[in-house]
Amino acid sequence: MRSAIKKLSLVKGLYLITKKGDPFPTEVLAKYKVKALKKQSQAIKVLNTQTNEIREFNSQTDAGRFLEVTKAAIGYAIKNFSLVKSIYLITKGENLFEALAKNRARISGAGFKREAIPVKVLNTQTGAVIEYKSQSEAGKSIGVTTASILKAIKKGNKIKGIYLIIKK
Repeated sequence: MRSAIKKLSLVKGLYLITKKGDPFPTEVLAKYKVKALKKQSQAIKVLNTQTNEIREFNSQTDAGRFLEVTKAAIGYAIKNFSLVKSIYLITKGENLFEALAKNRARISGAGFKREAIPVKVLNTQTGAVIEYKSQSEAGKSIGVTTASILKAIKKGNKIKGIYLIIKK
């Protein structure tokens, strides 16, 4: 016979499950409430630098779906204060304008666009070297994200097992 289950909703999206009749200890409930409230206060804010529209999301995944990029790309943009798709500025749990003020030196030019960083792509099978004027252009050419290009440069890894990326 299956035992009945009772759901206890603490904060939007967080549930604790117990066998019917078993109360949760107060300290356990308090711990989960704190975790849920902390997670809720870490909202993802997305600023469109062209229209100045601000959107707020509950998670990096939701923001990624909206922008049609991966959760990893959102995390990278938050950590490195970089733009997504060259127009979206993303922060986590802080005021966008405070973040802009703190990191103004890292952003150059009007519209918050960064200067392109040229790269060379070496095909290790054929020995062909192609120069690109930006990491984004190189990524599009070989069918990977800009984040993948950056990771390959930092770690010295090959992309798709054959492409080696080198900063000019």
